[in-house]
Amino acid sequence: MQRISLVERAITRDLRGAQVIALVQIGYDEHPREGKGFYEEWSFIVAWEREDQFGTHRVQVNNDGESMCISGVYDIVKREDALLDFIERSQINTMAHSH
Repeated sequence: MQRISLVERAITRDLRGAQVIALVQIGYDEHPREGKGFYEEWSFIVAWEREDQFGTHRVQVNNDGESMCISGVYDIVKREDALLDFIERSQINTMAHSH
């Protein structure tokens, strides 16, 4: 399954039917597996929407086909505010990973 599909699945599953409105990859990590290649993990920041609210979350995806939402902001009223939070979180996380 493609990484983007795994991100969408995590958002929909973990956030009661929410839909992705924007996403950006902010990190990648790999670790050798004994005799089995590498364990790979990608990090994304996602802006999402539901009927009752907007929000942003960090989503982790791995090469085993697993994905989950690990930290986020709920109860954002306006789509524009969710996108601003998304941009801010993306910049902070990207800068943290570039050092």
